[in-house]
Amino acid sequence: MKRKVVSFIIMAGLIATMAGGCGTTGSSESDETSNEKKEEAANEEETTSEGEQIISFWKSSDATDGWYEEKIEEFNEQNAGKYKVEMEVVASSGTFSYDDKVSAAVTSNTLPDIMMVDGPYVSTYAENELIIPIEQYIAAEDKEDLMPGALQQNTYDGQLYAYSITESSVALYYNIDMLEAAGIKMRTPEAPEDALTWEEFEEIACALTKDDVVGTNIILDKGEGMIYALLPFYVSAGTNLISEDGTQATGYFNNEAAYEATEFLNNLIQNGYANVDPIDNEFANQKAATMISGSYQLANAESWDFNWGVTYYPIKETGAEAASPNGDWVFTITSSSDKPEAAAGFISFICSKENCAENAKVNSKIPARSSVMEESEEWEKYPNSIFREELLKTSHARPSTPVYATLTSEFSNGLFDIFSGADIQETLDNAAAAIDKEYETVYGK
Repeated sequence: MKRKVVSFIIMAGLIATMAGGCGTTGSSESDETSNEKKEEAANEEETTSEGEQIISFWKSSDATDGWYEEKIEEFNEQNAGKYKVEMEVVASSGTFSYDDKVSAAVTSNTLPDIMMVDGPYVSTYAENELIIPIEQYIAAEDKEDLMPGALQQNTYDGQLYAYSITESSVALYYNIDMLEAAGIKMRTPEAPEDALTWEEFEEIACALTKDDVVGTNIILDKGEGMIYALLPFYVSAGTNLISEDGTQATGYFNNEAAYEATEFLNNLIQNGYANVDPIDNEFANQKAATMISGSYQLANAESWDFNWGVTYYPIKETGAEAASPNGDWVFTITSSSDKPEAAAGFISFICSKENCAENAKVNSKIPARSSVMEESEEWEKYPNSIFREELLKTSHARPSTPVYATLTSEFSNGLFDIFSGADIQETLDNAAAAIDKEYETVYGK
């Protein structure tokens, strides 16, 4: 096991467990005998009938569990006598979470053949050699059919390591009734590059903040939702938080552009235009007049008791880069798999155009394939078209770096420190230094 795997930090507990595993430099005869028995048992479980091999597959529990069961049954029927996919659905929260299971499997070398992972962590898994490049197993036309942000997210060090079935995006929702009551006519941008500027966004937030209503909601949660939803402010300002090769945060995370984006977000909080602790469903309950939020909100919109609209993600100023979030859980093949071609065959099957479209509807998400989006009448019409256009034109994946867990944690914690009064530049400098230290400690030569 490589030294850098010791600090593989998808979760804090993983560090300790892997450090213990790497501390063993030898094994006793009884250990070897035990391992041989385990290997024999595993081989027996791998084969259900002569020539039929098991393809193990893990996914985090969500609304698509039943859909996957049906599709796996279909795949297994098509490949009877050759391959059989066995799915294990793992709770994504609670005492035995998905990350807990991955952590334990890494230390015991029991990862499945196929594992779904959260998109921004592809780089971490890839750098630590827990997943393998899959480009040689995926048809070129399928790779090219991934939407730009999905392709960016799934690529590390120039190689494709993952494949997507669904995508996500974020835009600006607004309460039309509140705007009209305030005498404000919302400008309707015709394209992402014509989006509301930060100044226009702040003016609207200011005008609509009154009594017990704030002008906007910018906080999805106090964890990963921060960098997912707010990164485009930084991209539009001119920075991506870390160098392109994922090795250096200083000069990116704490540069002038990062300061400007952070200052803008902080002003929304300090001026009372947004709450640092939003109430539940703040926009839906008409306690926030606008909100930066995801495409998944469209599934809830039918229950909103007011007129609403959605427009493109704000840009810093006219002519600035237009950017929008993207990302979702993706399919990977682990380095533990001894049947990568078969595993890739299942991934190609489950992520086919037809299945991509079906899965997105079941999960109230967006298809990850450009061809499916372009052919879909549903995503061609407003308001869905806002997210479609963003994904095809302006989607920007979260930073690709093996120390992503540290980067996203520093981003979230740093912003909340700033919202609580901490100095902006000092906080950004300290965060950048912490990210660089983590990279140098684990991956530095």
